[in-house]
Order: sequence, then C-alpha cells, then structure tokens
Amino acid sequence: GIGIENLSFASITRNTDDMRSIVPGLAGYEIPVHPKDVVVDSDMSLAQAFRNLSPECPDSILGKQQLLRVFYFGADQKLHQGQVVIHEALVNDVSALFEMVTAARLPIGSVIPMSASQFGVRDYTGLRQFTTTWDDYLSMEANNSSSFNYRRIITPSGEKKLLSLHGLGMALDINPAHNPCYGEPLFHDKATFSKEAAAGYRGKLPSNGVYDPEHPETMTSRHPIVQFLTERGWTWGGTWGDPLDYHHFQKVPDQLKDEVAALRKM
Repeated sequence: GIGIENLSFASITRNTDDMRSIVPGLAGYEIPVHPKDVVVDSDMSLAQAFRNLSPECPDSILGKQQLLRVFYFGADQKLHQGQVVIHEALVNDVSALFEMVTAARLPIGSVIPMSASQFGVRDYTGLRQFTTTWDDYLSMEANNSSSFNYRRIITPSGEKKLLSLHGLGMALDINPAHNPCYGEPLFHDKATFSKEAAAGYRGKLPSNGVYDPEHPETMTSRHPIVQFLTERGWTWGGTWGDPLDYHHFQKVPDQLKDEVAALRKM
C-alpha cells in the first residue's frame, strides 16, 4: 500500500506551520520551516508516477513498486520535497537514507520520478527525435536522483540483455551530474538507436557530468551516503572497474535473489 505517500503536499501540510513536525531528520533543525518555504520538486499522484510506463512492464514488477515522499536540502540550502519510486523491500532503507541526508543537510539536486515530462523529449545529435518519457539520459543530465525505470541493459553493440536493476526498482542513482558513469555506451538505454551509434563509445554519462571529490554532492568512499548505504548491504558502482558508476547504488535482498534472477531474464 502507498498510504500517505499518495497524498499531495498541500494535504500533508494543511495543519502545520512547521515542517519539523513532519519531516524525519528535521527535528534538530534550529529554525522553523514553514510549508510555503519548501521547494516542491515533485508532487505526483500514483497514476502520474507511472504515466507512459512501458507496456512491457509486467504486473509482477509494477505491483512491487512504492511511491515514496522524501525531503532533502538542495544546493540552494532550502528544504525540498521530492518523490522516488522504489521496490517495497527497499523502502525502509531509502526512508532512513533521506532522514540521514536531511539531518546532515547533504545537498541533493532533485528527486523526481522518471515519468516527469521534463525527462521526455530530446534530439540526440540530430540522429532522430524522440518524444517519450522515462529518458534516463535526460534525468542524469538534470542531476536528478531516481530509482525505478523499466529498461534493459544495452551493450555497446546495441544488443539488449538483462533487465536493469532499475527496472525492478532495486537501484538508486544519486546526484548523477556530479557523479558521472565512466565506460558506458552513450545511448545505453535506447534500444531504438543503431548499433553503430552505441558501439565503441567509452565516454561518460551524463556528458555534462563533472567528478570533483571536493564537491559536497560527489560520492567518494568516505561520503556519508556511500557509507550509509554500503553498511546496509548496498553495492556502490564507484567500486566497479568498467563501468565506474559513481552515482549508482543497488541492492537485491537475499530472500529475493532467485526471483530477481528470473525476472531479469524475462
């Protein structure tokens, strides 16, 4: 069940003048935060969060996703509300993560589900124009953090392989513009591109990404987000060899490993 997460921001703030009574991790904040001062990055209904979802996504996967409301401080030092679609087995981890992020005032770019219209139209270097949503590249380029995105992994040859763990809501990308992925094909999530367009690309995703270990949004082994998630059994892509995926975290609970292995081959 989605519960309160399917209520609007206006609904949850109707009877309060201080967000410290609502937001986990904000209790120790010394200054009252009025709802009007919160930047609402995402306030979708459940239907909007799954708008234009691929018809290939089976109910066995869709039915396990939850729309989770999260709060965080942005680079503007203001409190923001976002939403993330995540597998139900990982809701507690992600809720606890954002409680820590808020308490520590760690900056997050935005947290907006992939169905948002701004992740939907792009002219890829003149090759072809697509009018769709759930565009992982646009989300990364906008420094948006996200989880569920029903898509398959595409190799540099253009061959579609296993379902991505994002396709199960078991992966989380955080601040991708400050944590690029190195060694991935440019169009790794676009089955419609030619094999030639994807083959041999060994750059970074997103192309506007900058990895600066001194930046507060950049993940290193000492970053509190990396330490928090890895201590809870998440894998960080910043420890991989090729690709080296600094914004990527994933976790498959032990009790779901067989089920996940079967779903990824569907």
